[in-house]
Amino acid sequence: MIECKNLNYQYEKKDDSFKLEDINLQVKEGYFTCLVGHNGAGKTTLLKLLYGMLMPESGDVLFEGDKITGAEERAEYHKHTAYVGEDWCVPFLTVKENADTLAVLYPDFDWKLFDELLKRFDFDAMDSLYFKLSSGQKMKFNLCFQLARRPDYVILDEPLANLDVVAKQDIIEVLQQGIGEWNMGVLMSTHLLDEVSDIVDYIAVIEGGRLEEYGDRHEMFEKHNTDTLKDVARRT
Repeated sequence: MIECKNLNYQYEKKDDSFKLEDINLQVKEGYFTCLVGHNGAGKTTLLKLLYGMLMPESGDVLFEGDKITGAEERAEYHKHTAYVGEDWCVPFLTVKENADTLAVLYPDFDWKLFDELLKRFDFDAMDSLYFKLSSGQKMKFNLCFQLARRPDYVILDEPLANLDVVAKQDIIEVLQQGIGEWNMGVLMSTHLLDEVSDIVDYIAVIEGGRLEEYGDRHEMFEKHNTDTLKDVARRT
């Protein structure tokens, strides 16, 4: 399980400031957790804190009960987790060259699964320079690559954006497959609530840097007297 306890983070710029306050959240193996909130609510910041791309001012991120406090702990943690939403690729290499280069970092990278996922998403741009890909193509490639690592947990920042209806459904089905067959834990932020309303297990609602609600989907739906994720987000 990935867990954050009493997590706090703040940044201040000349014309901007933001604070995450006292965040407590769990991401469980074999379950789908959806993080929802308006633009600027703190979703991406929280995801980056959970993955270790940002360090909290106070509070802890834990993996399987152990605090992630330094480089060694993060390195071990990242063997079991993947992040989709940050672009790790070199723009002036081809897609294939990027895949070959990045895969060296992961001795157990599953090339067979990678090829299967690319075919499933009708991705046929392996010889294209990476910077020429559309944002949707980049998302497909990065998702396929990270899932081919067979992570225990995957953290996704708006993976359904800029995709057509078929691609969105394919991504949802692949994530469900990972949960069902590999017992993978999923934490995903999205504005496209209708697409995942019936399949998430846990819902976390963040607004203004605070986790307003977190709980089991059925309990949340019953509490708000609704059967849609959109209504939960709207009424919080």
